[in-house]
Amino acid sequence: MVLFHTAFLFACAIEPLALHRPFPGLLGYVSLAGAIAAQALRYWAISTLGERWNTRIIFVPGATPVTAGPYRYIRHPNYVAVILEFIFLPLIHGGYLTAVAFSLGNAALLYVRIRAEEQALGAEYQQAFSQRPRFLPKSNSETPGLPPP
Repeated sequence: MVLFHTAFLFACAIEPLALHRPFPGLLGYVSLAGAIAAQALRYWAISTLGERWNTRIIFVPGATPVTAGPYRYIRHPNYVAVILEFIFLPLIHGGYLTAVAFSLGNAALLYVRIRAEEQALGAEYQQAFSQRPRFLPKSNSETPGLPPP
């Protein structure tokens, strides 16, 4: 994953330069706003996890699942931030090929990673998050038992 993410950052710079892509105007500004929103979500998720945050899959016996912050609404807010970043960051400067290619590769990586992570976190995690979607929050009327924001 580290190598893939590093290659992504290089591709974000190389594609617009190598292919002489002009700034895409409104799409560039919207993409910048999307990339900033992704970073805000990422830092919200990381700060909610606190010292539990790491890049590896680690199960701590006896630790209760974190269900505060963005985890109150979805199971994987940090991965949502990564998905948004892979879409928006390259588009700031017209990196359409990078956005598509790396988003597809990232989807494959996340498919494997999320399955492994959810399995490792065990039954207590499954129970705590059984009513929460992985990526897109539901409205309160669609999610029984979820407190209002």
